[in-house]
Amino acid sequence: REHHFWVANDKWVAAAALQVEPDAIEKLIVAQQSDKTYGVLSPIHRSFDSNRLDEGFSNYLRVRSTPDFISDFILGGPRKDIYPTTFVNAAVWLVSRDCFCRVGLFDPIFPHYGEDDDYIDRVHGAGFRVGIVPGALANHARDNQAEGVDVKGMADFRSDVNREYVSLLLQFKRLGGSAPRKRLFFFRKMISSVFHDALMLDFPQMKKDLRSYGLLLKGLSVMGLFEISNEKMSFERCADPGVQSILGDELVFSLSWCGAAIVSLGVV
Repeated sequence: REHHFWVANDKWVAAAALQVEPDAIEKLIVAQQSDKTYGVLSPIHRSFDSNRLDEGFSNYLRVRSTPDFISDFILGGPRKDIYPTTFVNAAVWLVSRDCFCRVGLFDPIFPHYGEDDDYIDRVHGAGFRVGIVPGALANHARDNQAEGVDVKGMADFRSDVNREYVSLLLQFKRLGGSAPRKRLFFFRKMISSVFHDALMLDFPQMKKDLRSYGLLLKGLSVMGLFEISNEKMSFERCADPGVQSILGDELVFSLSWCGAAIVSLGVV
C-alpha cells in the first residue's frame, strides 16, 4: 500500500471520539502524492462539536511551529495546499509508505504521551517533512467531550510522574551517542534532581522524581535502549512485496500499545 492512515485509539475514550470528514482521507492522499517529501500529513483537528479548533492542535499553528498558517488565514494571503510544521500530534495522520518503511512504528516504551513526539523526531531524522493540510478536517474528542471517558484513567496518564517520565525519555532518546554517554546522562540527571529536592526539603517532589527515574530505568532496561538506537523500530524489508501480506494484523496489534490503529490504503 502507498499510504497508511493512522488514527488515535485511546483506550480511555469511546470509539466515537474521532470523526473524519468523508473527503478528508482523499485530500490527504492527493496532497501527499503532490509532494512526496512529506512523510506525515495531518488534517485540521476540530473540537468534537466542530465549533472550534482542538485546543492542543491550535498550539501547533504558532509561527515558530507552522510558519505562514495564521497570517494566510487572517490576512487573506494565498492558502497553501500543505503547511510544513515541526510537529502535529498523532490523533490523525497519513503516513506515506516510504516514510513508514524507513521510520517504522511507534516505540512501545512510551505509555501513551510522547510516542508521537519521538516518532516525529525520527521522521525528520529520516529526511521527511511533516505537514498540515488545511482542506482536510477531522474532529478529535479530548477529556470528557465524548461519552465513555474514564476520568481516573486520564488523570493517571496525566500525572506529574508520567509526564516527567515521558519528558526524561524523550531527552534520553534525543541525546544519541554511545551507551556510556547515555548512562552518564541518566545518572547525572537523577542525582541532580534528587539533590535539588533534598536541598529544598521538597520531599513530595523527591518521591515523584524517584518514581519517574525508576520508571525510566525499568523501561530502558527492558527495551535495551542503553545499547540500541531508534533504527530498531524500522522495517528494512518493506521493499519486499511479499511482506505486505503478513503485516496487516501485526501492525494494528503493535500500534495498539501506544493507542493507535492503522488502515493501509492503496492509490486513489
